[in-house]
Amino acid sequence: GTLFHEILEILRIKKPTAYLLENVPNMENHDDGKTMLAIEQRLRDIGYSFWPEKLKASDFGLPTFRKRLFMVGFRYDPENKKTFRFPKPNGSRTPTLSEFFGGRWSRDIAYTLRVGGVDSGFDDKRNWDSYKIDGKVRKITVNEAKKLMGFPDNFEFPVSDGIAMKQLGNSGAIPVVKAVAREIIKTINRYYPNG
Repeated sequence: GTLFHEILEILRIKKPTAYLLENVPNMENHDDGKTMLAIEQRLRDIGYSFWPEKLKASDFGLPTFRKRLFMVGFRYDPENKKTFRFPKPNGSRTPTLSEFFGGRWSRDIAYTLRVGGVDSGFDDKRNWDSYKIDGKVRKITVNEAKKLMGFPDNFEFPVSDGIAMKQLGNSGAIPVVKAVAREIIKTINRYYPNG
């Protein structure tokens, strides 16, 4: 709840050319939309534009739904004519979980990794970590969860598996973040050639 105020302070003091924020998709509707309006206004008050968009990891090659709200902004120019375009889905077919990992998975697209509901069980509506694979119910491993989020195989979490799963549940899907970052760089190069 208070982390956003810290982010505002960093932006206000450091004045970076751009920012990229990410949060749960339902934040857009929090408090009947008042939270989003307040965020936008606070960012504009310190001299930044505001571009929000919901993006799904499954549109960027990962077999997990993982819809997130991305917010991007740039320092204002006097005429405020800068534009930003979020990346479009990659257009290629997303592999199923069975194709991605091998074996026979009971779902084609994975649930969204999250912090709550861990160990809730295969039949629980809060379940996100248990799947039927080759006819047997089991929890996904940290390495499978890491791959679902697009982390490279050599990426290490120097923590327990439980903490690693929580960190993965709070992370962004790497291919989506990279696609948004590429568009930010294009916009910076177009409008801010000197930084």
